[in-house]
Amino acid sequence: MLEPRLAHVPALEASLLLLLEPVLNPIWTWLVHGEEPGIWTLLAGAWILIATLVHTTASRTRADPAHAGE
Repeated sequence: MLEPRLAHVPALEASLLLLLEPVLNPIWTWLVHGEEPGIWTLLAGAWILIATLVHTTASRTRADPAHAGE
């Protein structure tokens, strides 16, 4: 059931969705089990999320030669 939808998602975005879970894992363990993450864990997760956001935003703003005529 996911295959038709995933076929229309760019490879970068699909891989980022799969990589998001390990980055957010410390937050899930804090919410579910009460285990408090350390400051370095939170900073590393924030760094990865910010870098991903910047990369995704920058790649979307660049001109796409395949859709230049649209």
